[in-house]
Amino acid sequence: MPASNHPIKSTDERAVRLRQDDLLRAYAATGTIRKAAEIVGIHRSTVSMWQKDDFFRDRFFDSKIDFREQLEELAFQRLQEQGAKDNPVLLITMLNAHYPEKYRTGMSQDQDEGLLHLMEMRRTVQAQRRIAEAEADRLESENAESNTKAVDPRQKRLDDMLNRKRNGLFSN
Repeated sequence: MPASNHPIKSTDERAVRLRQDDLLRAYAATGTIRKAAEIVGIHRSTVSMWQKDDFFRDRFFDSKIDFREQLEELAFQRLQEQGAKDNPVLLITMLNAHYPEKYRTGMSQDQDEGLLHLMEMRRTVQAQRRIAEAEADRLESENAESNTKAVDPRQKRLDDMLNRKRNGLFSN
C-alpha cells in the first residue's frame, strides 16, 4: 500500500504500524529522519513520539544498520571502481559517522558521547565557579564598605551608654 494512502493522524494500530514500516524503509534508503519523514508524509516529531515505543525503537535500530551496511557496500564498490585521482573523503566521513565502532580509529561512539558529556559538565562547573567568584567579590566589597563607614558620634555615645548600663557603670 503506498504511503499516501495511510491516514496521517490515525490511531488505528495497524495503520500506524504500516506508516512506521514505510518510514523505516525510507530511513534505510536515505539515512536521515527528515528525508524519510518527508517521503512518508509525516512530521519528524511523529518519529520522535514513535521512538518512545520499544518495539519501534528496535526496528528503527535495524533500519540504521541497513543504512550503514549500504554505505559499507558503496565504499567497497567505490574502492573497486576508484581511479587514482578520486577522493574518498566524503565516503570515509559518512562511514565514520554511521559506523564509528568499525571505521573511526581510536574512539568508539560511547567514548565520543562521553567526551561531549564531560565537556558540557566542565562548562557548567566553570559557569558556577564564575557565579560563586562574583558573589564572593560582591560580599567582600559590601563588607569593606561597611568597615570603612564613619561612625556617627551620637551613635557612638549611645552605644557607650548602653554598654556602661549593661556593665552596671551607669545609673539613671
